[in-house]
Amino acid sequence: MGVCALCACGRGETRAPAAPLPQVEFIAVAESHLPLGETLAGKTEAFAVADVRPQVSGQLTERLFAEGSEVAAGQPLFQIDRAPYQAAYDGASAILQNAEDALALAEAKAKRYAELYKQFAISKQDNDSVQAAYKQAATIVAQQKAVLENAELNLNNTLIRAPISGYVGRSQISQGALVTAYQQSPLAVVEAINPIYVDVGVLPGLLATLKDRLAGAARKGAGQPATHVKLKFEDGALYPLEGKLSFANVAFDKIEGKVVLRATFPNPKLALGPGMKVSLVYSDGSEDVAILVPKAALHDGADGHAQALVLDRRDMVRERAVTVGAVTGDQERVTAGLEPGDRLVVNAPARVHAGMRVRAVAHQVPSS
Repeated sequence: MGVCALCACGRGETRAPAAPLPQVEFIAVAESHLPLGETLAGKTEAFAVADVRPQVSGQLTERLFAEGSEVAAGQPLFQIDRAPYQAAYDGASAILQNAEDALALAEAKAKRYAELYKQFAISKQDNDSVQAAYKQAATIVAQQKAVLENAELNLNNTLIRAPISGYVGRSQISQGALVTAYQQSPLAVVEAINPIYVDVGVLPGLLATLKDRLAGAARKGAGQPATHVKLKFEDGALYPLEGKLSFANVAFDKIEGKVVLRATFPNPKLALGPGMKVSLVYSDGSEDVAILVPKAALHDGADGHAQALVLDRRDMVRERAVTVGAVTGDQERVTAGLEPGDRLVVNAPARVHAGMRVRAVAHQVPSS
């Protein structure tokens, strides 16, 4: 009877409901077509740089520009005291006038003596003396004209103008200071930065590879292949305008052992300034096929190598060793370990591990 009671007791027991399966989100692994290219570290350089130096000495009386402003070639920037140069010009002008008056008298006398000599009214010696005096007067006039031109040039150079169009930086000298002709330190610097250069250093082997790619693109397509390049800032942001890379007139950096290439970028809004560290993205138009996955979907395994969680046909979690390549934004390129069509776990509770069965739902990309 005791045995029957125990059996009855056993029949009356109820089992606890099974725990729900943890939910994970997955994406279907697919191949992406990526532009085949190179990312090169570079630095921006002004398109043209000109130091502003005085060509005459004197006291600086005015600064005629706002620091950091745009200036046009020939625009006045500084004024040096004109008074001493105006006096020198006026004096040279007066001396020239006297010399020209003397020349006119000498010319008239020379013509008159020449006629008298033809009529045998004067001696050859008298005529030669007068003709020589006329030539000497003409020489004096030529000399005084040169003196006047130099005085005028110096007077004009008291107004210091911008040598090129561009943006002028801070003035290196204050009003009232004395300046010296062709002094070593510039009064200011004008930089032309629209367009602007980006210089990159590449190893000779990579230069040969880039040229081979360009030649290959020319053979495949019609016309001249594009050498347009893109530019990235240090924070990864992409510059909106494309530039053009030149393979002509390359320079060689003996210290670094690299070839220096130069790209030119339009800079209408002045988003680029000289001395900025940037990256140059070069592509010849060809494409590469790659598998890109979110970086958050990969983790380090016990052996230190990258691992990924994938789902099999029965929604069982499996761990897969993967090999990763270059990082592209917030994604990593997987070169081995994943195949197109694999279901890659991208979001799962912390307790989910390999060998566990789960409830799988497709990951929804949030709408922008």
